[in-house]
Amino acid sequence: MESAQRELIGVLLEVVYSRGLLPKTTYLNAMDLIHSGMKIPPFFRCPVCLPEEGSRCECAQDTQ
Repeated sequence: MESAQRELIGVLLEVVYSRGLLPKTTYLNAMDLIHSGMKIPPFFRCPVCLPEEGSRCECAQDTQ
């Protein structure tokens, strides 16, 4: 699962870079971090929950 997440982040970075929204050095440094085995931030590991499932999802936050 972590390798799929790394691959997805890499593809997203590549798209952002190809559209000129990211400087080359930032892109290359970010890709180096991905390939070096950086730990995936919790944001990307948290499962997606529908609002009605919020009480069962440990990642859900109160929106009120």
